[in-house]
Amino acid sequence: MTKIKINSNPYKQEIKYETYKENSQEWVDVGLYSPNGKLREENIRKCFLPFNAKEILEVILGEYYLETKGAVEIVFEGTKEEYNELARVAQETIFEGKIIISRSNQVLDNAKFILSDTKEVFLNYMKICWKKSYIMMKMTV
Repeated sequence: MTKIKINSNPYKQEIKYETYKENSQEWVDVGLYSPNGKLREENIRKCFLPFNAKEILEVILGEYYLETKGAVEIVFEGTKEEYNELARVAQETIFEGKIIISRSNQVLDNAKFILSDTKEVFLNYMKICWKKSYIMMKMTV
């Protein structure tokens, strides 16, 4: 069974693809073994996964699926929403029995869930900057 890892960062619109090498038991960039593969192309690495999920799965199916090896196992790292979209698309008839999707233990939080924490850190930082600016201004007067 061929294993492909998809590591998606929607905030950078960046997707990395790795393949698992059984002999060394490590994940390596797909470009090392498929330098001309479509997963190396910028349009499939610099995109927003939910809008390109079907195209990504079609490329993986076309380049990595062999009936004699069985289904391609995809290990996904990214947000829950992206995983859900990828899993939904993988249920389409053309991928049935050919692609299996699972989630990695590494999960990227959705921005809407960490927004309040981010705002708090930013506001605290701004207070420190304003204080420092005020002190510097007082020292020069």
